[in-house]
Amino acid sequence: MDTSAFNYPAATVAVVAVLFIFVFGIFVIRSTRHTGLGVIMGGALAAFLAVLFATVVVPYLSDMQPPPPKDLRPFNIVELEGRSIYLREGCYYCHSQFVRPNDRDLGPVSQASDYYYDSPAALGTQRTGPDLSNVGGRFGDEYHRRHHTDPRDARPGSLMPPFPWLNDNYVWEKMAKNEDGVKTVHAGIERAGNIMSGGLRFLREPRVVDRRDPERPMAIGGGWDKPYLYYSTAYKWAEQPEEKGRIYLYTYDPRRPEGYSGQVPVGRYAKDGWRRATENDVLSTYLQSMGTRKPMRPNPEIPDRFYYEFNEDTGEREVRHAESSISYAPKFIVQGRGIYMDKCAHCHGNNGDGKGPAGRDWIKRPANFTEEKFKTYTEPMWFWRISEGVPGTQMPQWQLILSEDQRWWLARYLQYVAKVDRKLISGTDEYIAEQQRMSGREAAHREKDREFEADVEERGADAVNVEVGAPEAEVSEDEIEIDLE
Repeated sequence: MDTSAFNYPAATVAVVAVLFIFVFGIFVIRSTRHTGLGVIMGGALAAFLAVLFATVVVPYLSDMQPPPPKDLRPFNIVELEGRSIYLREGCYYCHSQFVRPNDRDLGPVSQASDYYYDSPAALGTQRTGPDLSNVGGRFGDEYHRRHHTDPRDARPGSLMPPFPWLNDNYVWEKMAKNEDGVKTVHAGIERAGNIMSGGLRFLREPRVVDRRDPERPMAIGGGWDKPYLYYSTAYKWAEQPEEKGRIYLYTYDPRRPEGYSGQVPVGRYAKDGWRRATENDVLSTYLQSMGTRKPMRPNPEIPDRFYYEFNEDTGEREVRHAESSISYAPKFIVQGRGIYMDKCAHCHGNNGDGKGPAGRDWIKRPANFTEEKFKTYTEPMWFWRISEGVPGTQMPQWQLILSEDQRWWLARYLQYVAKVDRKLISGTDEYIAEQQRMSGREAAHREKDREFEADVEERGADAVNVEVGAPEAEVSEDEIEIDLE
């Protein structure tokens, strides 16, 4: 920033601040001589305005705004449309969007930077329904559409009311004039996006979605300089005004082109798997963005304090593992077995099969550690579950009883009981080789993303769109001007 240029906003702020202080001083002086109601009310009003100006106006007009987070992408226009539905229907009355340090099974603790592009923030005040901070990518679009239409259809016993009208309302925008006074499609979308984003940056609709890797669905283009994680579907805007001069939003859903409501697709562009997008569609897309607009670490449900530990030598956080002294050796398995037989066997059984005498009559049966899913448990996962227990079950928080070393010994024994492959056990040659393989896989993912981005630049989005499983985009990336004057 050029510091030599005169800062007119800052000068204006300073002048107005001095004026407020002068006026407030006059009222203070007069109040020592006169105790009239007008003087008291005037002084109170001047004090209120001075505080409001200093705490709201000054930070807004000055350079006190924090920079955008480097690892958080903005909402795209479709997610903003869904967010407006979320606010309109009052979803934040029953759902929260923040994870506190004392929460369990909700994922990483929320940071202030997570809400940089939320205007206004929809944190919520209670949790009649589950927290939604990290719900993105956990379910498909169809699940969310069914859940909104009839919650009991997806989650029996849910207290959530149905929202069937979301399937009947289409998403559309009006045309607006651009800077040259010509009515255009994109000028209207740009204006709507600025209103819904509170003037913050936002992206265009995701027009190309790469579905070749189900674990890493990527969106291409839309105003972002690189592919980004995106768990919903592709969208496009109509090229021409349709009914009543409206510009409708279309969604790509080849498995259900008629939409969840079962209506026949309508509109000029309803073909080849495209149909008019409903409010239910964009609301589902907004939910898919929660927790996925920034890089996701493995096992996001594990709280940070159980997943990371602070390295005093480097000053950085590292993934939590057992101390190097607690290697995978028979003596530590034996020590872990002693703890298991004393604390755990009466519920989980002597062999870890979940058939202990104390847990036979429970509604929620104790875990069977010989099941296939326990073979994929990582070290932080074992340490977290042993330390925190499992909500909704009778398993206590062993961190209140066992030392950290004892919990690691128990984790070593449970890894043995689960008969995990040695590549998942820290300290073995197979574990080191697996970590190297995973690092190479991540590098291959990054190289694949770079190749895909270069392919889009070389051949164009339309050709790549067809190859990755979506139809050709019918709308040009350039702004389409339509003069209706």
